[in-house]
Amino acid sequence: MSRANLEIAVVKRTGTAAVATVDELVNTPARFALFRGSGSTEAAFATDRMRGRTSYLGTTTAALTNQITEVTDNGIVLGTSDRVNAAATDYYGIIIGARCAAATTGVYRGVGIAGNIQSGHFPVAPDIVLAHCSTHAIGAGVMRTASMTTAFSTPLSNTNVLNTLFTDLLADGVSVGTSALVNSASYTYDYLALREVEGAIAHGTYSGTGAAQDIAAAMDMSEGTFLLIKAASQTTPTHAIIATSEMVNTDGISGFRLSAAAAETDAVLAMTATGFSLGASATVNESGRTYYWIALKAGSYNVTPSRTTA
Repeated sequence: MSRANLEIAVVKRTGTAAVATVDELVNTPARFALFRGSGSTEAAFATDRMRGRTSYLGTTTAALTNQITEVTDNGIVLGTSDRVNAAATDYYGIIIGARCAAATTGVYRGVGIAGNIQSGHFPVAPDIVLAHCSTHAIGAGVMRTASMTTAFSTPLSNTNVLNTLFTDLLADGVSVGTSALVNSASYTYDYLALREVEGAIAHGTYSGTGAAQDIAAAMDMSEGTFLLIKAASQTTPTHAIIATSEMVNTDGISGFRLSAAAAETDAVLAMTATGFSLGASATVNESGRTYYWIALKAGSYNVTPSRTTA
C-alpha cells in the first residue's frame, strides 16, 4: 500500500497554559492549523510558511503573539495565549499535513490592481482558497470555493460578499480584485489552497430556509469532520462558523463563530453519514440567503494526481 501523502486531523484538546506540542500526524509534515476555544475568544490559525506568526481570520488587525508559534514537521507548537491554550479550556481545531497538491500553503505579494496570481504561488488548480494578510494590518480573512460561480468571494468576518476579492479560481492560480484584503501593493498574503478529494475534502452551497433542514454532502460527516460555513449575505452579517462532529454530536455545541463570541445556539444540530442538519439560526440558515461550506474528514489518504482517489 502506498504511503499516505495527505493527512487531516480533527482535534479536541484541553488547554494547559504551558507551551505544548500537538502532534497528530504520522506520515506528513503539518501545513496548516486552526484552533478555536470553548470560551469567548477568537479562533487562531497559522501555516507552515508563517514562521512563528499567528493570524485570525476575522477582523483583528494586531499581530497575535504566543498563539500557534510553529507549524513544523514535528507538530503544532502552541503558546500560552487563551486563544489556543488556556488551562482547563477545551479547544476544537484542525491540522492538515500534506506531501501532495491536495493541500498547499504559500505566500504572494499584492500588486494593487486587478489581475491573476499564478505560477510560482499556486502550484495547482485550487477548489478552495483561504487567505489572510500576512502583516495583520488589514482585517478579515477571505474564502473562495469552486461553489461560488460568480465573481465574488466572502470575507470570513461579519461582512457580506464582495466582488473585489478573489474573483475566480484558475487552472494555475486565482484572479484577484483590488480589495486590500487580498491585493494591496503594500502587503503580502498567506494562503491555504485545497483541492477536492473524494471522502476527505469537499465544498458546497445551500439556501437558508429559516426552519430546520438537512444538507446533503457527498461525505460521511458523522465522525472526525471539520465544517466551516459562511453566508454570502445576511440581513445582519455574521462571522463564519466552525463545527466539528465531536463538538456537535458528542458535546452538544452547535458551533462557534471565528469571532470572540459565545457558542452558537440552534445552528449545526447534527453531523451525519449523509451531511449535516441545521437549526433555524440566521448564522447558518436565514431564509432566502445563500451559504457556502467546506468540510474536511480526518484520516490518512493517498491522493493520486487525478485527485479522484483518496
